[in-house]
Amino acid sequence: MANAPGPSRDDHDPGGDAAAAPDHPEELDAAELAGLDADRPDEAGVPESLGAGFTRRHGGAGTGFAPGGTLDGMLPGPDLAWHLGQARQRGLGALSDDELIGVLGAARRMSSWQAELELAAVAELDARRTGPDGRDGEHVAEEIAAALTLTGRSARSLLEVSRRLERLRRPRPCWPPGSSTAPAPRSSPAGSP
Repeated sequence: MANAPGPSRDDHDPGGDAAAAPDHPEELDAAELAGLDADRPDEAGVPESLGAGFTRRHGGAGTGFAPGGTLDGMLPGPDLAWHLGQARQRGLGALSDDELIGVLGAARRMSSWQAELELAAVAELDARRTGPDGRDGEHVAEEIAAALTLTGRSARSLLEVSRRLERLRRPRPCWPPGSSTAPAPRSSPAGSP
């Protein structure tokens, strides 16, 4: 009799003990809810209906790269790079889905940080090659292409993005060029507030 199968879902008695299963889930306390999952060890391997990437922004209390972990929100830099290197060295297959999504986000933060640094270095090189009259320097794109082993087109594109970003960083006056004071406010049409 020890090998007899346990009750199945088909054996469920709808008129069973009402005290064992309350009519409304909100009547269960946290300990009872935790016990429900422990009663079903056969369903422990069932995957979540939503992948870790879809629920990531809802926070968590994890550790490491998991949601809520220290590494989950760490700013890019040498410390985060070291932790990513350690995770890579141990093997990405050893990570949970939540941790793997956390590594993916951390890698993106690092690549964004690297891209900003690269563009800043290109802008500095371009500024150093700018002529005394303010004209763009000659052969800057070619110098970048040689330094980074890029095609001429890729280097010109990188230089152009850098120049456009630098123009955005420059403060712009609130009044027209050549005017030493701000323009007078426009008068509103009669009858309007």
